[in-house]
Amino acid sequence: HIGICEYGYNRGPIISDIIRRGGGRDGDSWCAYFVTDMFRMAAAKTGIRSPLKRTGACWDLLKAATLPTSSLRILLPSSPGGLNMRAGDITIHARRATNRDLVGKQFLGHTEIVESDRGSTYLAIGGNTSCGRGSQYDGDCVCRKTRYKRSTTLPLIAVL
Repeated sequence: HIGICEYGYNRGPIISDIIRRGGGRDGDSWCAYFVTDMFRMAAAKTGIRSPLKRTGACWDLLKAATLPTSSLRILLPSSPGGLNMRAGDITIHARRATNRDLVGKQFLGHTEIVESDRGSTYLAIGGNTSCGRGSQYDGDCVCRKTRYKRSTTLPLIAVL
């Protein structure tokens, strides 16, 4: 899916399919739909059940990892080993609100799948991001990105 781009805002033949499979509508933010759809596709190929429910919300991914029956665990950057990432782990990025009423507050705003850990950086694949210097959290395509490990990557969901 790397290189798939939107046609319009949060729309396009493949992107719209990803969003609809997750229960969303055209125009919805789709980074979490992308992550859960990739896990769905991997589950179909391997026969192993996906640990993620289909969702368009980063908060739902984090909430699912806290359930007692979950095979996921949450690692914070400050926890021992919290920044040792493995292929298939999920990052959730905090971002600052731009809404006038919420300025200065942070919320969970973007998610990606870790491809590899590279020490102080990691390689990730994400939907609804930009391949260049555009918006990293509300972009227009599926891209492979090198990200720096820092406190804005909160938390890491480890897939066991």
